[in-house]
Amino acid sequence: MVTANRKSKQSVKANTPKQPVAHGSPMDLSLTIQESVILENDDLLRLDHQVCFPLYAASRLMMQLYKPHLAPLGLTYPQYLVLLVLWETDRLSVKEIGERLYLDSATVIQVLSNLNKQGIIRRFRTETDGRTVLNELTPKGKDLKTHIKNIPIALSCEFGNQVEQVAALRPLLFDLVAILDQITKKQL
Repeated sequence: MVTANRKSKQSVKANTPKQPVAHGSPMDLSLTIQESVILENDDLLRLDHQVCFPLYAASRLMMQLYKPHLAPLGLTYPQYLVLLVLWETDRLSVKEIGERLYLDSATVIQVLSNLNKQGIIRRFRTETDGRTVLNELTPKGKDLKTHIKNIPIALSCEFGNQVEQVAALRPLLFDLVAILDQITKKQL
């Protein structure tokens, strides 16, 4: 009985074109619809069938790579990301920073508050709309850029001969972010 089931799985895999699985499916997107029907319920919950897990693990490991570079500067990875945004465009609101980083306002406010305490940014209300708080880099925040600009180069060196493989993921990951952003906006 098990042998027949394995053969049917193999024949479906061999004859089925890959198609994306419908939104909300807990299985890996690389499984076809036909394969997902054949899989037993327990197989759907295997860690290696999830798309979310390698993304989560990669994100955590990437932050660990940054930590020894940022810690001597007194920065966390989320603070680093906020600084990247402000170095591109200074004087942004909490909402604008949150949209750029896909973070909620409460998270952004906490990060900005810590950067403000460190004297890296200055927060102030606009004259035209007292409800809007803008965030701008202080001279200390602007000078920090010279210390941080070598971090991406150092990380590239850590990747060694795999740097091109890692860099090739960037456009795919941005595509995935755009897809996930559309889906989550529909859910709101």
